[in-house]
Order: sequence, then C-alpha cells, then structure tokens
Amino acid sequence: HYPEWECYRDVNFYWKYLLCTDLNAFPQVSSYDRSNARIDWSNYDYDRTNRLYDNIILFGFYLSNILDQDKVKATGHRWPSYSLPSLHTYPHQVNTEDDVLHIKNLPSFNNCLNQQDSEALISYLTVPYIRLPLVLCFIATEGRFHSLRNKKLRNIIDSVCFEPGKYLSRDVAIIPEEVPAKDVSCLATPYGFLLNELCHS
Repeated sequence: HYPEWECYRDVNFYWKYLLCTDLNAFPQVSSYDRSNARIDWSNYDYDRTNRLYDNIILFGFYLSNILDQDKVKATGHRWPSYSLPSLHTYPHQVNTEDDVLHIKNLPSFNNCLNQQDSEALISYLTVPYIRLPLVLCFIATEGRFHSLRNKKLRNIIDSVCFEPGKYLSRDVAIIPEEVPAKDVSCLATPYGFLLNELCHS
C-alpha cells in the first residue's frame, strides 16, 4: 500500500548486500543493464507450513537459494588488506614476528627485496600500531626507495599509510600493562594510524 517505500527498502538491501564479504553471494561477472539491477521480490511457502519466505532475484541471480541455506560466510575480508602479513606468506599464517622467523623462503617481490629485507618488512606488518613509521623508515633508507617499482610494495605502503585501523573512542584511555598486549582493543586510535602518528610522534 506504500509503493514509495520500495526504493528505501531496495537501498537498504543493497547497502547490507554490498557489505557481504563472500563472493559466492554475488552473481557472475557479466554484461548487465540497469533493468537487471531492479530487485524482484516475491514470497513463497518453502516447506508448506504457511510460513512465507522471501524470494529475491537480482541480476538473474536467486539470492534466496544462497541465503536460506547458510552458504554465505559471515566473516572475513572481501578484499584483504595488503598490510596483512599472511597475504604475502601464503600458505604460511603469520601473526607474530616469531612466525616470520620460521618461514624458510620469504617473498622477494619480484626480486626487489632480498630475504633479510623481506623478513624485516613482513615483521613490521605484524605490529599494526607502530608499523607506519617502521615501514616508511625501512623504504626510505639504504636505497630501498627504488623497490617501489613493484606494485605489491606500493600497495603495502598505501595500506599502511591510509587504512585507519580499529577505532577507539577518545573517552577510552587504556594503557597496555604487558608487551605484547593481551587486550588488542587498546591498540587502536580515534582518528586512524596516520593522524595518530602526525599528532603524537
């Protein structure tokens, strides 16, 4: 009875839908026109118990077949950050500097870094709160600036400098009592790592 609310419903759905991190929840890459972006809503009695389920068709893709069967992952990164060390050491999982030391062959980034430099760089990525000055000083010294011809290294610098990281309210003053900190929630900033470094370094 209120057709003017349809656009708000669809905008809200698209907003939540695009936050999904699982590519299985999206249609295949193809050529579409704007009419395909219109969401087709309907209801059906899936289990014949008079309980109505939403049938959602978008870009010719039956979303209800995916959503009803719990096939969509609720966590993870749709586009992982280049500042995550494990992204560069696959299949080895890296969480701390000790994990880096146990990897025999580290990435050379197309021969732009030797093993020693690669070990240092990836070790810096394991400490998000202080990695920004460490990585910038690393690149700016000993002639490593020319290594930025490698796209992956440029992406690492971009992520380290401009990704804000976890949020911490200004009203919360938590000082770590141990190193490494057991509560990583205190290793966050109210305005992002870059502004935090500019204000406090």
